[in-house]
Amino acid sequence: KKDLQKLIEQHQEAMGQVDEAHRLAANLEALVSDGTTELETMMNLGCDFYAQAYVEDCTKVFVEAGLGFFVEMPLKEATKFVYK
Repeated sequence: KKDLQKLIEQHQEAMGQVDEAHRLAANLEALVSDGTTELETMMNLGCDFYAQAYVEDCTKVFVEAGLGFFVEMPLKEATKFVYK
């Protein structure tokens, strides 16, 4: 019973990561298709405390590559990377 519960929790965590990747890819694709080069948004500072943020150049983003490393990529390349 404990093993089953552990597997269910792992599955839910994995599905959450997949959902997050799909949302990220959709947002990146929207930025590419709109030709957006700058962006105004709200940034979560933690504990649901938000501040306005202005991104001067959003033609490139930092993507977590794993093991704590982040790589700067153009939007189209980042979109492809998310699907890998």
